[in-house]
Amino acid sequence: MTFSGHLDDIYSVAFSPDGTQIISSSLDMTIKLWDTSTGNLLNNLSERSVIYSLVYSKDGKQFISGSGNGEIKLWDTSTGHLIRTFPGQRPVFCIAFSPDGSQIISGSL
Repeated sequence: MTFSGHLDDIYSVAFSPDGTQIISSSLDMTIKLWDTSTGNLLNNLSERSVIYSLVYSKDGKQFISGSGNGEIKLWDTSTGHLIRTFPGQRPVFCIAFSPDGSQIISGSL
């Protein structure tokens, strides 16, 4: 199956823990949530900067994004609503949740 919708290069993709969704980010400054069984777009989130990294929480209820402007954002997977923004100063190229989901770690240049 092909997922079409981004207007520029893709920087990050991730499967939800249960495999029912995929999130993707692109140079077009969007995050897209997809249904893996149909390929349908579930949500389209516009950002102010390129998103370099995406990862789902262990339970799949949230995901985090790391951006070119240094921000890390925590999102609600089901609604696409922003839960919290963690400001930063340098581009975030990799991010991860701790095993218990209580902490976030990021890597920048």
